[in-house]
Amino acid sequence: MGVTRIRTTLQRWNDIFVLFSNQAIQELNDLEFNFVELPKFNKNEEQLEGVIDKWVYFVKNAGSLSMIPKSAELTPGLNEAYNQASLFSWSKEELDVYEYRRMEETSDRYKMQEEYEKGIEKGIEKRNIEVARNLKLAGVATDVIMQVTGLSREEIENV
Repeated sequence: MGVTRIRTTLQRWNDIFVLFSNQAIQELNDLEFNFVELPKFNKNEEQLEGVIDKWVYFVKNAGSLSMIPKSAELTPGLNEAYNQASLFSWSKEELDVYEYRRMEETSDRYKMQEEYEKGIEKGIEKRNIEVARNLKLAGVATDVIMQVTGLSREEIENV
């Protein structure tokens, strides 16, 4: 969607243009341009019918809304757009706190991922030791156990 300052004499609030190719193959059949005259768009939340209506409503009203409309919840990307737009009404202190908490969450996720990966590695190592012990009890040669488990000769001898 593009926003311009074009005004027409048409009564409707939008015009949709679809790209068409003179060739036999139409590669852009899902691409369309929506030209919207915001002053003519006077729908309220209950009157919103489709995705275009919901996005135009967002463009026109995001700065003045105190709550995210219910219609935004089911439209992909729109809820996040409202959340991002709300940041512009925050004070510097609120933004600083928000950014600090986002950094903490990212750090926490990174730490959790790191711990998860360490746990996986420990589990694999423990399983390799168990496999080595069983192979050793079965009389399998140390070189074969090393190849199967990835453990060193010394680690296998200490099992």
